[in-house]
Amino acid sequence: MLHDLTYGNNAHCRIDLPRERVVADCTRLRAMPLADTAAAVVEALAAPLDFLPLVQMVVPGDRVVLALARGVPQAGRIVAAIVNTLIVGGTNPQNITLVLSDEETSPCASATESLPESVRSAMHIVRHDPTCREALAYLAISRSARPIYMNRDIHDADVVVPIGAVRPEEALDYVGMHGGLFPTFSDSATQQRFSKTASLMRPKKRRRRRAEADEVAWLLGVQFTVQVVPGPDDSVLHVLAGEVQSVARRGRELSEKVWHYRVPHRASLVVAAVEGGPREQTWENFSRALFAASRAVKDDGAIVLCTQIADSPGPALRSITAHATPEGAVPSHHVNGSAESLSATLVAQARARVRVYLLSQLDGDVVEEMGLAHISEPEEIVRLSRQYDSCILLANAQHAVPTAEEE
Repeated sequence: MLHDLTYGNNAHCRIDLPRERVVADCTRLRAMPLADTAAAVVEALAAPLDFLPLVQMVVPGDRVVLALARGVPQAGRIVAAIVNTLIVGGTNPQNITLVLSDEETSPCASATESLPESVRSAMHIVRHDPTCREALAYLAISRSARPIYMNRDIHDADVVVPIGAVRPEEALDYVGMHGGLFPTFSDSATQQRFSKTASLMRPKKRRRRRAEADEVAWLLGVQFTVQVVPGPDDSVLHVLAGEVQSVARRGRELSEKVWHYRVPHRASLVVAAVEGGPREQTWENFSRALFAASRAVKDDGAIVLCTQIADSPGPALRSITAHATPEGAVPSHHVNGSAESLSATLVAQARARVRVYLLSQLDGDVVEEMGLAHISEPEEIVRLSRQYDSCILLANAQHAVPTAEEE
């Protein structure tokens, strides 16, 4: 039976396997991307979940801040739709501020590219700087007795509209509705504390992180949010707006329906693909895909990651994998909280259980240096698949969360 797995910018890996050896084929998209994301945003703002329409929340003279989390697909169209809705409702564009994450790799222009120049020049566009004391404001002391500092524009706003992406609860680094707000727009010390690998991978620490983010949102008075369910290659599957808890419930339902896969049992081989152009081909998505595949592979099996990653791994990834123990442990002084550190820790843990192969645009020597097996072309995956007695195919693995029913 022929299975077609798409990866990268419309590249394909076609694997022919007997039906009985395929434990699960998780390649069929369960929801179609929106044809008009901007229209969906306007509709959601006009009829939000358990809340007033956005234009009724804002009174003349209010300072409105849109806090854009990193990694939101089609951010430019979403921002434009929100800004246009506010302006039609009577908000002066001079009273609108867009705050971007300091980690967002795309230029500021991409977040406002769909706006008319007259509006773009009138509103305020700020890239958050967690190291600049003047750009931060003291909010409160947290329940854990830590001082909370937030971006000054967000702190001083009359209305804050967080814009984020909702993913399944068990996704690698997802910590709820407010994870895109805090510590994203906090100070560098808080960001470093939250970005430690353990806080992203251990359920107890992730719950604690979520509780802190929820507390900060409550202190800021955030009651309204705009969230999207991401799809393949920078697409959007659903747009939600409204009261935070209502959006959280509906978002969890929709994201689980689309991206949570129940498979009968683990397989000896998992072939996982990261679909999309350069924006999707990141080490962050590598981590998410590897984490997803690790949930579906048997011990002593193999994982194949199909990507078009072209950016060389940094020193953190290379050094951590070099110092990992055979059991997958990484000395704490080699974990610096970066996205590369998370990738390296996941690689170290996976290598202790299984063989990990990588198809990318990197040189073979670079891949081998990370302790991964290099694959240069899809045909090698076809040959490799014949060596294992069971297989799971996982498309868009950066979004997917598989769970074995036997567990």
